[in-house]
Amino acid sequence: MKFTKMQGAGNDYVYVNCFEEILSDPQQTAIQVSNRNFGIGSDGLILLAPASKNDADVEMRMFNADGSEGDICGNGVRCVVLWMSMRQRVGDVCRVQTKSRIVTARVLDVDLATERGTVCVDMGVAEFWGDKSGDTECLTDLSLP
Repeated sequence: MKFTKMQGAGNDYVYVNCFEEILSDPQQTAIQVSNRNFGIGSDGLILLAPASKNDADVEMRMFNADGSEGDICGNGVRCVVLWMSMRQRVGDVCRVQTKSRIVTARVLDVDLATERGTVCVDMGVAEFWGDKSGDTECLTDLSLP
């Protein structure tokens, strides 16, 4: 299996190019490659594949170190977009299909020599759910510096 290991803000994942590779058991593969003592060592496994929805450029499937499939990972999306940009599969904007939704990211810069870059992803408005009084509340009036 060919792979790339990338990290974004400390989240490190093993990425497999499923445009060219076939992975029959991603859950078990995630467990094996994530092991920091006997595997590659990572927070999990991310598969990049052709998008099944027409309004996306790439599909991303993320598996945690325990083999469970996650909905989305912002740092993982940023690395997927950088990977796509470095291979000239997208321009400055990339739409990534995740398990839960399609997110849009913008490539701000790419340095092919160092294989580094800056990608900004629109994850939407943060939602925090609570159940202290039996009611569920959503706090959506948040901003980042």
